[in-house]
Amino acid sequence: MLNDKKVSFIICSNDDACLDIALVSINSLIKPEGFEFEIINIKNTKNVAAGYNSAIDNSNAKYKVYMHQDVQILKPDLILRIINIFKKNEKLGYIGICGSKDFTPDGFWWHSLADNGNIYVPSNKHYGILYDFFPNEGGLKLTKFNLPKKDSDFEEIKSIDGLMFITQYDVKWRDDLFQNYFFFDTWQAIEFYERGYIGGILNSNEDIYIYHFAGLKPWWDNPDRKKYEYESSLNYQKHFNEYMRTKKLP
Repeated sequence: MLNDKKVSFIICSNDDACLDIALVSINSLIKPEGFEFEIINIKNTKNVAAGYNSAIDNSNAKYKVYMHQDVQILKPDLILRIINIFKKNEKLGYIGICGSKDFTPDGFWWHSLADNGNIYVPSNKHYGILYDFFPNEGGLKLTKFNLPKKDSDFEEIKSIDGLMFITQYDVKWRDDLFQNYFFFDTWQAIEFYERGYIGGILNSNEDIYIYHFAGLKPWWDNPDRKKYEYESSLNYQKHFNEYMRTKKLP
Protein backbone atom coordinates (compact mmCIF):
# COMPACT_ATOMS: atom_id res chain seq x y z
CA MET A 1 0.00 0.00 0.00
CA LEU A 2 1.26 3.46 -0.86
CA ASN A 3 2.09 5.87 1.94
CA ASP A 4 -0.04 9.00 1.56
CA LYS A 5 2.28 10.92 3.88
CA LYS A 6 5.36 10.44 1.76
CA VAL A 7 6.87 12.27 -1.22
CA SER A 8 9.57 10.71 -3.39
CA PHE A 9 11.85 12.91 -5.49
CA ILE A 10 13.13 10.88 -8.44
CA ILE A 11 16.06 12.10 -10.53
CA CYS A 12 18.05 10.44 -13.31
CA SER A 13 21.47 12.07 -13.20
CA ASN A 14 24.85 12.07 -14.92
CA ASP A 15 26.23 15.37 -13.64
CA ASP A 16 27.06 15.68 -9.93
CA ALA A 17 27.34 19.48 -10.03
CA CYS A 18 23.81 19.81 -11.41
CA LEU A 19 22.50 17.19 -9.03
CA ASP A 20 23.97 18.93 -5.98
CA ILE A 21 22.04 22.12 -6.75
CA ALA A 22 18.81 20.16 -7.18
CA LEU A 23 19.34 18.30 -3.91
CA VAL A 24 20.01 21.47 -1.93
CA SER A 25 16.74 22.94 -3.21
CA ILE A 26 14.82 19.77 -2.32
CA ASN A 27 16.24 19.76 1.19
CA SER A 28 15.10 23.37 1.61
CA LEU A 29 11.44 22.59 0.93
CA ILE A 30 8.73 22.90 3.56
CA LYS A 31 7.34 19.49 4.49
CA PRO A 32 3.60 19.20 4.97
CA GLU A 33 2.85 18.24 8.56
CA GLY A 34 3.46 14.55 9.21
CA PHE A 35 5.10 13.97 5.82
CA GLU A 36 8.45 12.42 5.00
CA PHE A 37 10.60 12.99 1.92
CA GLU A 38 12.86 10.55 0.13
CA ILE A 39 15.25 11.08 -2.77
CA ILE A 40 15.88 8.39 -5.38
CA ASN A 41 18.81 9.07 -7.68
CA ILE A 42 19.26 6.84 -10.73
CA LYS A 43 22.82 7.31 -11.98
CA ASN A 44 23.95 7.28 -15.61
CA THR A 45 20.93 5.59 -17.14
CA LYS A 46 20.33 5.96 -20.88
CA ASN A 47 16.68 4.98 -20.52
CA VAL A 48 15.02 7.53 -18.25
CA ALA A 49 11.61 5.86 -18.44
CA ALA A 50 13.12 2.59 -17.21
CA GLY A 51 14.84 4.46 -14.40
CA TYR A 52 11.55 6.01 -13.35
CA ASN A 53 9.87 2.60 -13.42
CA SER A 54 12.52 1.19 -11.12
CA ALA A 55 11.69 4.00 -8.69
CA ILE A 56 7.99 3.11 -8.84
CA ASP A 57 8.88 -0.49 -8.06
CA ASN A 58 11.00 0.52 -5.07
CA SER A 59 9.09 3.38 -3.49
CA ASN A 60 5.88 3.29 -1.47
CA ALA A 61 5.38 7.06 -1.69
CA LYS A 62 1.96 8.10 -2.96
CA TYR A 63 3.33 11.37 -4.31
CA LYS A 64 6.22 11.21 -6.75
CA VAL A 65 8.19 14.14 -8.14
CA TYR A 66 10.02 13.16 -11.34
CA MET A 67 12.45 15.98 -12.06
CA HIS A 68 15.46 16.76 -14.19
CA GLN A 69 18.85 17.02 -12.56
CA ASP A 70 19.19 20.58 -13.91
CA VAL A 71 16.25 21.98 -11.95
CA GLN A 72 16.47 24.18 -8.89
CA ILE A 73 13.28 24.69 -6.90
CA LEU A 74 13.09 28.34 -5.87
CA LYS A 75 9.99 28.41 -3.66
CA PRO A 76 10.04 26.34 -0.46
CA ASP A 77 6.24 25.96 -0.40
CA LEU A 78 6.09 24.08 -3.73
CA ILE A 79 5.25 20.64 -2.34
CA LEU A 80 2.94 22.05 0.30
CA ARG A 81 0.88 23.67 -2.44
CA ILE A 82 0.95 20.62 -4.72
CA ILE A 83 -0.24 18.24 -1.98
CA ASN A 84 -3.11 20.57 -1.10
CA ILE A 85 -4.13 20.72 -4.76
CA PHE A 86 -4.02 16.94 -5.14
CA LYS A 87 -6.11 16.42 -2.01
CA LYS A 88 -8.83 18.68 -3.38
CA ASN A 89 -8.79 17.13 -6.88
CA GLU A 90 -8.89 13.34 -6.97
CA LYS A 91 -9.13 13.29 -10.76
CA LEU A 92 -5.91 15.29 -11.12
CA GLY A 93 -3.32 12.65 -11.92
CA TYR A 94 -0.30 14.79 -12.70
CA ILE A 95 0.80 18.39 -12.37
CA GLY A 96 3.78 20.39 -13.56
CA ILE A 97 5.23 23.83 -14.09
CA CYS A 98 4.62 24.44 -17.79
CA GLY A 99 2.77 22.68 -20.58
CA SER A 100 0.10 22.80 -23.25
CA LYS A 101 -3.61 22.23 -23.73
CA ASP A 102 -2.86 19.87 -26.63
CA PHE A 103 -1.04 16.65 -27.36
CA THR A 104 1.15 17.68 -30.29
CA PRO A 105 1.92 15.28 -33.14
CA ASP A 106 5.69 15.74 -32.92
CA GLY A 107 6.01 15.49 -29.13
CA PHE A 108 7.17 19.06 -28.51
CA TRP A 109 4.51 20.46 -26.19
CA TRP A 110 5.31 24.08 -27.15
CA HIS A 111 4.38 23.40 -30.79
CA SER A 112 0.79 23.98 -31.86
CA LEU A 113 -0.55 22.60 -35.09
CA ALA A 114 -1.97 25.30 -37.37
CA ASP A 115 -5.17 24.83 -39.33
CA ASN A 116 -3.39 23.73 -42.48
CA GLY A 117 -1.92 20.76 -40.69
CA ASN A 118 1.76 21.26 -41.39
CA ILE A 119 2.79 24.68 -40.07
CA TYR A 120 3.64 25.23 -36.42
CA VAL A 121 2.73 28.59 -34.91
CA PRO A 122 2.85 30.16 -31.43
CA SER A 123 -0.18 29.12 -29.43
CA ASN A 124 -2.42 30.65 -26.82
CA LYS A 125 -2.68 27.18 -25.31
CA HIS A 126 0.71 27.21 -23.59
CA TYR A 127 0.87 27.74 -19.84
CA GLY A 128 3.64 28.20 -17.31
CA ILE A 129 6.45 30.41 -16.09
CA LEU A 130 10.07 29.59 -15.20
CA TYR A 131 13.66 30.74 -15.54
CA ASP A 132 15.83 29.06 -18.17
CA PHE A 133 19.59 29.42 -18.45
CA PHE A 134 21.22 29.17 -21.87
CA PRO A 135 24.82 30.47 -21.91
CA ASN A 136 24.92 30.64 -25.70
CA GLU A 137 21.66 32.57 -25.88
CA GLY A 138 22.28 35.44 -23.48
CA GLY A 139 22.24 33.55 -20.19
CA LEU A 140 19.25 33.72 -17.85
CA LYS A 141 15.93 34.02 -19.65
CA LEU A 142 12.44 34.34 -18.27
CA THR A 143 10.17 31.90 -20.09
CA LYS A 144 6.61 33.04 -19.62
CA PHE A 145 3.60 31.58 -21.37
CA ASN A 146 -0.03 32.22 -20.51
CA LEU A 147 -0.81 32.13 -16.81
CA PRO A 148 -3.65 30.20 -15.18
CA LYS A 149 -6.71 32.08 -14.02
CA LYS A 150 -5.93 33.91 -10.81
CA ASP A 151 -8.88 32.40 -8.95
CA SER A 152 -7.75 28.81 -9.60
CA ASP A 153 -5.03 26.65 -8.04
CA PHE A 154 -4.10 25.15 -11.39
CA GLU A 155 -4.86 25.24 -15.10
CA GLU A 156 -6.09 22.01 -16.65
CA ILE A 157 -3.80 20.91 -19.50
CA LYS A 158 -2.72 17.74 -21.31
CA SER A 159 1.02 17.87 -22.05
CA ILE A 160 3.51 19.02 -19.44
CA ASP A 161 7.25 19.51 -19.59
CA GLY A 162 9.13 16.64 -17.98
CA LEU A 163 11.52 18.98 -16.18
CA MET A 164 9.07 18.44 -13.31
CA PHE A 165 6.29 15.84 -13.53
CA ILE A 166 4.47 15.33 -10.22
CA THR A 167 1.95 12.52 -9.72
CA GLN A 168 -0.44 11.25 -7.08
CA TYR A 169 -1.06 7.90 -8.82
CA ASP A 170 1.42 5.37 -10.14
CA VAL A 171 1.32 4.78 -13.89
CA LYS A 172 4.24 2.93 -15.42
CA TRP A 173 6.36 4.86 -17.91
CA ARG A 174 6.58 3.42 -21.42
CA ASP A 175 10.19 2.29 -21.41
CA ASP A 176 9.30 -0.12 -24.21
CA LEU A 177 8.50 2.79 -26.56
CA PHE A 178 10.94 5.46 -25.39
CA GLN A 179 14.41 4.35 -24.46
CA ASN A 180 16.40 7.57 -24.25
CA TYR A 181 16.03 11.15 -22.98
CA PHE A 182 13.20 12.43 -25.14
CA PHE A 183 9.39 12.37 -25.29
CA PHE A 184 8.79 9.74 -22.62
CA ASP A 185 7.30 12.57 -20.54
CA THR A 186 4.92 13.75 -23.27
CA TRP A 187 3.73 10.20 -23.75
CA GLN A 188 3.27 9.70 -20.01
CA ALA A 189 0.63 12.42 -20.05
CA ILE A 190 -1.23 10.43 -22.72
CA GLU A 191 -1.05 7.32 -20.51
CA PHE A 192 -2.68 9.25 -17.66
CA TYR A 193 -5.25 10.83 -19.97
CA GLU A 194 -6.31 7.43 -21.30
CA ARG A 195 -6.91 6.26 -17.73
CA GLY A 196 -9.38 9.07 -17.13
CA TYR A 197 -7.10 11.48 -15.26
CA ILE A 198 -6.51 15.12 -16.03
CA GLY A 199 -3.26 17.08 -15.89
CA GLY A 200 -2.53 20.52 -14.56
CA ILE A 201 -0.12 23.42 -14.41
CA LEU A 202 0.47 25.04 -11.04
CA ASN A 203 -0.92 28.57 -10.74
CA SER A 204 2.19 30.34 -9.50
CA ASN A 205 0.55 33.78 -9.36
CA GLU A 206 3.50 34.98 -11.45
CA ASP A 207 6.03 33.78 -8.88
CA ILE A 208 8.94 31.81 -10.33
CA TYR A 209 9.03 28.32 -8.84
CA ILE A 210 11.67 26.75 -11.08
CA TYR A 211 15.13 27.66 -12.31
CA HIS A 212 16.02 25.43 -15.26
CA PHE A 213 19.72 25.56 -16.10
CA ALA A 214 19.56 23.21 -19.09
CA GLY A 215 22.26 25.06 -20.99
CA LEU A 216 24.94 24.07 -18.47
CA LYS A 217 24.84 20.40 -19.43
CA PRO A 218 27.63 19.14 -21.70
CA TRP A 219 24.89 17.44 -23.69
CA TRP A 220 23.47 20.82 -24.70
CA ASP A 221 26.54 21.58 -26.81
CA ASN A 222 26.80 18.10 -28.28
CA PRO A 223 26.69 18.47 -32.10
CA ASP A 224 24.61 15.30 -32.34
CA ARG A 225 21.91 16.59 -30.00
CA LYS A 226 19.59 17.98 -32.68
CA LYS A 227 19.91 14.86 -34.80
CA TYR A 228 19.22 12.67 -31.78
CA GLU A 229 16.24 14.82 -30.81
CA TYR A 230 14.86 14.69 -34.35
CA GLU A 231 15.14 10.91 -34.57
CA SER A 232 13.43 10.62 -31.19
CA SER A 233 10.62 12.84 -32.43
CA LEU A 234 10.10 10.57 -35.43
CA ASN A 235 9.74 7.65 -33.04
CA TYR A 236 7.18 9.59 -31.01
CA GLN A 237 5.26 10.56 -34.16
CA LYS A 238 5.02 6.93 -35.23
CA HIS A 239 3.38 5.93 -31.95
CA PHE A 240 1.25 9.07 -31.77
CA ASN A 241 -0.14 8.60 -35.28
CA GLU A 242 -1.07 5.02 -34.48
CA TYR A 243 -2.70 6.15 -31.25
CA MET A 244 -4.73 8.83 -33.05
CA ARG A 245 -5.74 6.39 -35.78
CA THR A 246 -6.95 3.65 -33.45
CA LYS A 247 -7.61 5.62 -30.24
CA LYS A 248 -5.78 2.82 -28.48
CA LEU A 249 -2.47 2.93 -26.67
CA PRO A 250 0.23 0.78 -28.28
